Formats: sequence, structure tokens, C-alpha cells
Amino acid sequence: MNTNTNVTIRQIAQKLNVSPMTVSYALRGRGRIGRSTRERVLQMAHELGYRPNSSARATRTGRFGCVGLLVCSDSHFSYMPQAMLWGIQKTLEENDIHLTLASLPVNQPVTPALLPKILREGMVDGMLINFSHQIPPTILEAVATCRIPAVWMNCKLSSDCVYPDDRGAARMLTQEMFARGHRRIAYMDNHHTKLAKDMDRHYSEFDRMAGYSEAVSSMGMPPQIVQPPDELSEVEKTAFLRAWLEQDPRPTGVITYRTSTARLAGMAAASLGLRVPQDIEIATFSDWPNEDYGMGLRSYQIPFFEMGCKSVQMLLSKIARPSVPLPAQAISYMPAQPENKAQETTAASAVG
Repeated sequence: MNTNTNVTIRQIAQKLNVSPMTVSYALRGRGRIGRSTRERVLQMAHELGYRPNSSARATRTGRFGCVGLLVCSDSHFSYMPQAMLWGIQKTLEENDIHLTLASLPVNQPVTPALLPKILREGMVDGMLINFSHQIPPTILEAVATCRIPAVWMNCKLSSDCVYPDDRGAARMLTQEMFARGHRRIAYMDNHHTKLAKDMDRHYSEFDRMAGYSEAVSSMGMPPQIVQPPDELSEVEKTAFLRAWLEQDPRPTGVITYRTSTARLAGMAAASLGLRVPQDIEIATFSDWPNEDYGMGLRSYQIPFFEMGCKSVQMLLSKIARPSVPLPAQAISYMPAQPENKAQETTAASAVG
């Protein structure tokens, strides 16, 4: 195969003794071109190593066929699970668009020198921004100033954003527990440390607790929230939770902010000889289906793949009509059940 990247449509046409227009239509899948002619053009283009000239296409159409993914250099503020990336890539491929990556710091002033190339130059049709919280005003200003169509991922803004419906998921998870007969349902918060500003915390910390509180209140039950202090070690947190589960009456259902906390709750329950989920049900929110640590936990899988797909779809709409704000879109969760619902977790099996 010829590796010359300067092969032109005219050269392919000369090789096949057809018009350049015929070659152009065949390569783009347009026009009334016979099947055999189209196949001959594609085969010759492959043999000669032809590749379309993106610069020429951009000049002709005003589109680059490329979107940018802007993230924070600190992954704590730009969590990017593989499922979300696959959702982005799949939807971009379906629309024949490629992706370029850029990053911004979180704790430094965003000066012109620090702006990534996708903000300084015209090279992308739009941007996906995975900057979930602690968004510096200078970054919001930089994005607005560059006037590139943009969609924010995994954060809640007034418009042009896509995020998981954590509030609705916590509400449904609590309602499901109630439907299974639980009347003492508690919520375990992510942490106890009092942070200086609410903006330091991801919106999901507030929304999951709010969804739980709304559900139990609507059922006539008082919210019960436990918050293991951050400064405790894992062993100390397990002991803290064991003492909490020894209360009378103890909760029969527990919802936790994340799987790591659910695992500690499961270990504490197992150390008391409680079976999960027969004696106490523990539910949480997970990146992966059936992430139950062998403890029979129940989980809602965070819809990262769907969020990636929907973010690209929203961005394509934004590119088509840049000046029109698009409504924020909350993506529903899908419940993920334990692989073995009948699994019993004893103290010996869980701790061992």
C-alpha cells in the first residue's frame, strides 16, 4: 500500500479514467454512482493511501469534524470512568467525529498562557467539559469568551449540562426498600468533615441525601443519617458502624453514598453475625453492575455510559444552534441487582 499522504482525488480519477466528481461522490457516499464504480474508487483510494484533507474540508464547510474534551488536571474534579469515555466515543464515531483532549489546572489562575489550544484557536466544533465541581469563575469566563458551543458533564448548571439523576435514584432506592417491608431505613453520608464551602462538594452528595430524606419523610418515617468522621481509619470506621448497628432498634435497611462505605457497613454487620440482605439490607450507588464485594449488596449503577452518549448528542444540537441554551438533562439510573440474591453473608464469610 502506498503511504503517500498527498494523494489527491484528481490522481485517483486519472488512475480509473473517471471524473474527479465521480471520485468525490464515491468517497463521500453520495450521488448516483454505480456499486461497482464506488467499489473501484474505494479500492484505488485504499491502494494509493488516500486520506481526506480535513483542512480543506474545514475551509469548505466551516466545520472541523472534531470536538474537544476539556478536563481538570486534578482527576478529583474530572472523574472520567471508562464507561463514560466509551459512551462519548461511540456516539462520536456514529457521527464521524473525532476527539481531542485538553486540560486546565484547578488551583491556578487561568491566564492566556495557560489556556489550552482548543480555547485559543479555532480547531474544534464544540467542547465537552468534564469539570464537575469547584469550577473557578475564570474557567467559566474563558469558556464563555471563546464562544465555542459547550456542554458540561457530571455537574448541575442552569442549562447546557448532562448529569446523573442522583436525587431521583436515592428516592427510588429508598422506596424500593420500603416496598420490601423496611420501616427503619438509614442513610450513611460520604463524610462528616465540615468543609469550608458547599462548592467544595459534588452535587451528588447533597442530592442523594435529599432524595433519601424526601422518600422517608413521604412515608411518615424520620430520616436517620449517620456520618462516620473522616479522620477515622478504616478499622475505626468499621468499629464506629458496628456500635451504631448495635443500637435498639437498629435499622433494617441502610443506603450509603458510595460502595466503599457500603463495604464497611457490610463488614460491621457481618462482625455482629447479621446476614446481608436477610437481616439487614445495604444498598448503594456504583460505577459497575453487581459491585457487591461478595456481600449481597444492592446497588444502582451510575449511568456513565448513557451520560457520555447524551452529552455528545446535546453538543451536536448545541453546535447546530450555538446561541440557544439547552435544558439541563438528568440521566436516570438503572438498578443493578446482586448476582446471587439468595446469598447469605455470615460474619465468617464476609470478614474472611
